[in-house]
Amino acid sequence: MYKLLLIILLLFSCTKKEGPEDVLSNFVNYRFEDNQSKAYLLERSSGDLYERIDGMNEEDLGKFLNTNFEKKKFRIVLKQCEELKCFITYTLAYNTLKQSKPDFRVEVKKIAEVVFVDGRWKINEVNNVKAYYEGKEPIKAN
Repeated sequence: MYKLLLIILLLFSCTKKEGPEDVLSNFVNYRFEDNQSKAYLLERSSGDLYERIDGMNEEDLGKFLNTNFEKKKFRIVLKQCEELKCFITYTLAYNTLKQSKPDFRVEVKKIAEVVFVDGRWKINEVNNVKAYYEGKEPIKAN
């Protein structure tokens, strides 16, 4: 009897649902992967973000899914949640790549609105707060 209870407890404890921070972190990490898909992004977004991604033509989607980036650091700075909505402020540092070599180091601070829809957390909107760009080489003006 005790073994059965232990097995049931282990099964249910291992099926952790993603919280708002997990959804945001997974979404950001996915954006740096090769072979991204529009369907995956739409499944994890809602509202304004969903509409923007869904409305992209093939050319714009190709630019949006560009993977010429190398993630360096992701950190959640602040989380303010209500019952079905969270505003998460985070910083993200990454390198833009030119011919597989770092070209610019970019650090951005953003605020993501994550909402609980259809039984799961989804990203509704992401707004830039500030950005910092550092060139790896001097910019040559023509």
